[in-house]
Amino acid sequence: MVNFDLDKYEQEKNERRKLRGRQRTLRRSFLKYLNTLSEKDLAQFALQFQETLAEDIRLDPFWIDTDRYLIAIYNLFRSLGFNVYYGPLPRLSGVQPNYRYPLFAYDSNRAILIEDNPTYLFADLADVQPRSPYPIIGLSYNSIATSIGHTRFSYAVESLKESKSIAGALALGHLTISLDTLREAISLNPYDQADQLKQLAQRIGLVDFLRPPIDALPVFGQQVSSNHDPSYNLEQFLKDADKTSSTVDCTPMIGQIRLGEAGRVRPYPPE
Repeated sequence: MVNFDLDKYEQEKNERRKLRGRQRTLRRSFLKYLNTLSEKDLAQFALQFQETLAEDIRLDPFWIDTDRYLIAIYNLFRSLGFNVYYGPLPRLSGVQPNYRYPLFAYDSNRAILIEDNPTYLFADLADVQPRSPYPIIGLSYNSIATSIGHTRFSYAVESLKESKSIAGALALGHLTISLDTLREAISLNPYDQADQLKQLAQRIGLVDFLRPPIDALPVFGQQVSSNHDPSYNLEQFLKDADKTSSTVDCTPMIGQIRLGEAGRVRPYPPE
């Protein structure tokens, strides 16, 4: 029987707590500036993410939360010529989430909504697509990556199976992100090392996911191109988010909906 080392346990617990704090701060900062990142800023963020990932692997090699390392997805899509946006999106419901936005990648003729939870992704896609001038397809990914050889918990494997199954049932794409994929995608720069990132995207199936013609891909809702001037594009679409969310707000923590015209929310029962 292995003796339990209480001192080591307490030390790792304190290190883990400090690491989670740094990860939250780093993720929040990265997403705050994602829409205006310069090449220099991206390189600085990459170094910090590499440091926190190395520490994460040392402490919990069997449980790496991929959502803490969204820079990997950002780098992959930027290398393939996509713009990447984080923030509120125009929605049919008029209700914006307060604490969670999906990543939104787009090029000149289509957009990709990216989120780890396929159920949330499906709901967001159904809410956003009807207001978009271009087709939007959904791409989910596994929320937990684990180091090869670590079988302390089977939850990572079971979570991946469940995520892929739900994504398939909802006609969504699914990307499997391994620990090696995280390391490589974070370490490569989409400006200077785009070819290497494209090769990585090919290996993990991202390029194959993007290859089918737009007309062959499942999309949700009706596109609204016909309701706008022919010059209406995704850049203008993103700027329209305020028009659908300025008077209606959802607060998930307390389950309240503020009333307003944009979403036509009314008290029930009628007063």
